[in-house]
Amino acid sequence: MRDLYIKAEASTPAPVGMPLLQTGQTTSYRTGDDISRGRLTNFTTLASNNPWGNTNRFTDTAGTQTYANGIVIDWSTYDNSTVLCYFIGDASTYRNWNTSIDLKLSATIGGLTTWYLWNAREMINLLDFSKKPYRMNYAPFNFGSTQRYFHTSTDYDGTNSFIVDLGGKPLETGSKTSAYLTIYVRVCTVTGTTLS
Repeated sequence: MRDLYIKAEASTPAPVGMPLLQTGQTTSYRTGDDISRGRLTNFTTLASNNPWGNTNRFTDTAGTQTYANGIVIDWSTYDNSTVLCYFIGDASTYRNWNTSIDLKLSATIGGLTTWYLWNAREMINLLDFSKKPYRMNYAPFNFGSTQRYFHTSTDYDGTNSFIVDLGGKPLETGSKTSAYLTIYVRVCTVTGTTLS
């Protein structure tokens, strides 16, 4: 029994996560506030190259920043195997919560199938808190006053869900029957520079 204890104590656990991302805040208002703490060189620049050989946090499926098919790859989520892919190609259409969830489950976009309405954590990962008043008014998203309220798939109380207000409080609640904008996400498997 003692041998088992010694062996278990001597082993080093495998890493299971990474530090949180920076919020984007670049102005310090006092000592000890949030000023560039977290992973990344800055909000849109990786500390090392993505599989395309550049330090762009966001690229399209071709490794560039043209986003012709509406798919945005967030390389800050890359774990050497998978990465989060966002679809913003129809982020100007208002839908209720159920329709938003159902719409892309069976869709194929850019050769990738089974998309989900983003959840509250996937959404907050993209908010740049230095952008005032619209926290996703930066490339490739460029959402301003005309694209302000978005559903998330995260339920609040059965009747309401968490929504994002890009120009107000980042995380609020809204009725599932209300029509808000939508962004979709899926986990993409990365093989070289090919996504599946």
